[in-house]
This record gives sequence, C-alpha cells and structure tokens, in this order.
Amino acid sequence: KKLKLKLSLAASKEETPKPPVVVEPFQPQPVMTFLHHLGVSQHTIHTRMISSLRSNLTSQIERMDPRNSKAHQESLLRLLQSFWNSKANDIPELRSVFVNVIKCLGELTPKNVFETLAEKEKPKDGHGSSGVLNNSKLKHGELLDLFGLSMKRLV
Repeated sequence: KKLKLKLSLAASKEETPKPPVVVEPFQPQPVMTFLHHLGVSQHTIHTRMISSLRSNLTSQIERMDPRNSKAHQESLLRLLQSFWNSKANDIPELRSVFVNVIKCLGELTPKNVFETLAEKEKPKDGHGSSGVLNNSKLKHGELLDLFGLSMKRLV
C-alpha cells in the first residue's frame, strides 16, 4: 500500500504545471541615469559590472564537473560557444572566463577550439606564408598568453 501511495503522489506532482519563467529584458538606462545623477561615471559602472560578472561566472564554472555530469558539460560547451560567437574574447577583463571554461572542460574541449587558437595571422603584404614560424603571429596570441606553458606547447 505504501508503494502505491508514493507512486500516486509522484504522478500527481508531475501533472501540476509549473508556472512559466518570466524573463525581463535588460534595460540599464534608468539605472545608468540615476547613477550619473549621483556622480558615478560610466567607466566605474562598467568596471564594476564586468568585475561582478567575471567573479560570478568564475565561481559557477569552478562548481561544475563536466566529467561526471552531461548537463554540466553541455552548459560549459554552450558558454564556450556563446563566448566565442559574441566576441567577448576581445574584452580583456572577460578572457579569464574563457580560460576557466577551457581548463574546466579539460580533455572534453572540442578540438576545433585549439585549432582556432592556433590560427596564424595572414600576412598584410599579400604574399603567401613562407612556412617559417618565427615570422608569423598567432591571431589569438593575447588570449593564448593567459594559458600556461603546457597549453602553449600544445597549440
């Protein structure tokens, strides 16, 4: 009797619909205007926002274990993809988040990420590459500098 009761409770819980999640658009203008009247510069606001975003993302990433959870792995891969597609790697303050995602993924990092990091800049003079590594510069060298020496050797 107890087993049947537990099953019926579980079935009734599944039937109750969950309320929809309401996502509000991000509209920072009223807050920015208010802070401007208080004498806070936009630079200070942006610096604090980036710092807060970076620290929150880093702490969330460090709590994930992609080797034991497929959901964590997929979340990190989506974050990696959105980071790259949004050109967030051009923002020096957020590059450490990208590095943390790659380190957390470890061996699960897609091969094409490393291939992209290893891309060389095209010569500006229009001539083809001579194949000499010393004369070519990596496209994402600044980003690659955040990794350790072993990662640089791998790329």
